[in-house]
Amino acid sequence: MASPLGEEGGSLLAVASCAPSVVAAAHTASTRVTYWHGGVSGLHVGDYILPPSVTGTQHILSVWDGHEEVRPGYRRDRVYLTGEMAVAEVFAAMCFPSSGWVYRVVPEGQLEVDPDSGEPGMSWVCARARIVEVIELDLLTVIAILTEVEQGRRAKAGGVA
Repeated sequence: MASPLGEEGGSLLAVASCAPSVVAAAHTASTRVTYWHGGVSGLHVGDYILPPSVTGTQHILSVWDGHEEVRPGYRRDRVYLTGEMAVAEVFAAMCFPSSGWVYRVVPEGQLEVDPDSGEPGMSWVCARARIVEVIELDLLTVIAILTEVEQGRRAKAGGVA
């Protein structure tokens, strides 16, 4: 069966110049992706992850980095999802010291490629997402994740990892 993304075997990189909704639709049609969201704790199966424009939730990366501004392309009217549980775990861990949780979700509304992601296929946005599973991160896992993130930041900045 031919890939909806073309002869490149479904590579998202091959269609990076396509409209975000086209790429996302092809991605969804060609794969069985489990979507994850890492964020604040306290939600339950059946609840919805809603965008920050509705909930007032701060942008996790901005809070973590201590910046007031957000990255260009960030949309407060969208929920951010990933196909990688490990990525959602990082975002959940960044909610420290309150305990962030990881949610397995089903996106609702049009699924689009994340406009501010530097890595094609890593992140997606939608209007809202229904929670189908909740995974609480224990403190030792959070510490391990944050330690790894900090070591990566130091290495990227040219410091000692």
